[in-house]
Amino acid sequence: MRVFRAFILSVFLMPTTLLPAQEIGIFDKFMLWSECKPIPLTVEDLGLGDDAEKISLSKEAIETAIRSRTRAARIYSENTKNIFLYVNVIIVGNAFNITAELRKVATDQASSNIGWAATWDIGLTGTHGNNANFIISSVAQVTDKFIDEYLRVNEAACG
Repeated sequence: MRVFRAFILSVFLMPTTLLPAQEIGIFDKFMLWSECKPIPLTVEDLGLGDDAEKISLSKEAIETAIRSRTRAARIYSENTKNIFLYVNVIIVGNAFNITAELRKVATDQASSNIGWAATWDIGLTGTHGNNANFIISSVAQVTDKFIDEYLRVNEAACG
């Protein structure tokens, strides 16, 4: 019985590096693959009205939060072509919505037209309690999720 308990305990304490890595599928590659090229950032203006201004939230603060995280992950660039991270933050009263999309140049197979397409996205909606820092923290959380997924899919190219 002791051996069985020791075996069970060792399985639960096994380092995660011994577990199989999550498989990267063709759809993952379609959404996020870029050969680990650094990507530029586009943050949309905070929209109509002065709800963001009332809580002292600025586009610059959002850009800084995202840029610092993507730079730390070594995936930020100001001038890469054919791909960019698009972020939109909307404040309405006490509510907020954050959308982040990886946009790539894509070709429509039916018409052969070339244009921008969002190949990956994530969103977050909530209330902010008049706290701009809570929104910045939420933007950072969304950015971290993007970075995790981007690096997971591009791991072989990132080295």
